[in-house]
Amino acid sequence: MSREDITKDTKHPIMFESTEIWANGNICFQNGDGTRYQLHFMPAKYGGVYVISNESELYRYHGNGNIKFLCGKHNEWTERAILQVIVVRGFDKLWREYL
Repeated sequence: MSREDITKDTKHPIMFESTEIWANGNICFQNGDGTRYQLHFMPAKYGGVYVISNESELYRYHGNGNIKFLCGKHNEWTERAILQVIVVRGFDKLWREYL
């Protein structure tokens, strides 16, 4: 299918939503066992905070230690490390309005 065929039948423009809160937060840390993590945080549209770990796992954090694995390679130790950094850095308090 050519580009012309695709645009010819388009009746509605493509809409993008953007939020400029604190999205794209990024932290690199190394916990006590020597493993290095890179985490990206962004608010989830319907509540919670998405946490992307090492670009291979996606979690959603809902506060009070409630974290849900969504997709990727699940690792229980990574999940514990995410909770550890959220508690130690006080992100629970910072994110209260999103949880």
